Amino acid sequence: MEFIPLHDKRWHLLAGEDGPVSHPAPQAHALLSLEQWHAVHGQWPADLPTGLLLPNTADVAALAADLPRLALLVLQFPKWTDGRAYSQARLLRGRHRYQGEIRATGDVLVDMAPLRFFHRPAACRPEGRERPPRAAVLQRPLPG
Repeated sequence: MEFIPLHDKRWHLLAGEDGPVSHPAPQAHALLSLEQWHAVHGQWPADLPTGLLLPNTADVAALAADLPRLALLVLQFPKWTDGRAYSQARLLRGRHRYQGEIRATGDVLVDMAPLRFFHRPAACRPEGRERPPRAAVLQRPLPG
């Protein structure tokens, strides 16, 4: 797992001044909320690289038919003690054979990653994690 720099602007949320746009116009590298995706997936061009911001309460099985159209899934960790997004990652890679990129965002602790990811098969690990502005990076291993 690696950190994704905050200046990586390839993927962008489709939002206006008042929050997410309910029916956004198709564009490459759009990162849509689940609500936006449900509103537009019937009209959204299949050849556009599209990402989905997935709450940890979402049922990934309900998205199975759409997975081949999604290049990126961003799994949300609202609290560091909430591990449901880990289960989503495992289901996406294992049961649903999702081939796109998986990222983690939110309160994923750097020092919890070995405990949470590395006892699971490599295929279930997220490829990257967005570094929140307040994140502390370990410069050297902890003693012990």
